[in-house]
Amino acid sequence: MLLAAPAIRAFAQVSFGGQANSPEEFDAYLLVLKETKPEKIITATSDFMRRWPQSEMVAQILELQSESYASLGDPKNAISSGETALAAVPNNLIVLTNLAYTIANSTSDPQQLARAKRYSRRVLDLSQTIVIPKKISPQEWQETRSHLTSTVHAALGVIAYKEGNNAAAIRELETAVGSERSSNPAHYYRLGLLYQTTGNRVKTIEMLRRAAAGTDPAIRQLAEEKLKAVAGGK
Repeated sequence: MLLAAPAIRAFAQVSFGGQANSPEEFDAYLLVLKETKPEKIITATSDFMRRWPQSEMVAQILELQSESYASLGDPKNAISSGETALAAVPNNLIVLTNLAYTIANSTSDPQQLARAKRYSRRVLDLSQTIVIPKKISPQEWQETRSHLTSTVHAALGVIAYKEGNNAAAIRELETAVGSERSSNPAHYYRLGLLYQTTGNRVKTIEMLRRAAAGTDPAIRQLAEEKLKAVAGGK
């Protein structure tokens, strides 16, 4: 049932507050931002880290690197970069959320799942108390918080599923898809599969249809194939 899931990029601009200490450092940072392919981002971030290891922007650079590794299906390096970023910014919501989601999706080890659960809970707690920079509008923050909340509840759902608690997994994924206006298609797909285990055919079809209507082509194909199988099982 478990699927690879993308890292969070939509709201990364609210993550960090460091700044360059020289024109050369800032130019190197702009070169990183200019790259769009994960492989090139990893190369650019590694070059930046080698030249300015003490930069105030090191956490932001490492988070971009972590996201790129995750998009390439390399959770080990994604987690390693994310943990290094977290050491620099222990309460950063984006870093914590990406780590929780990546760990939950990449292992069944109880200790690692417990770590992902702790990160998820920290996101939920911090999102209620964190002081938002003035440059972030209330609307932007609400959208960001909804997205982070959805993602960590999805992570908690995956963890519950791996722990053999399907009822808790359903509750968490229901919260995930209900936390933002347009949720990740993978959340709908997973929830549809969980509903299928309970024999709830109506909700199974509803969630699979939402997954099939999403923008992720891989999830769309999986959802369409599952819908055909469910329909054929009338």
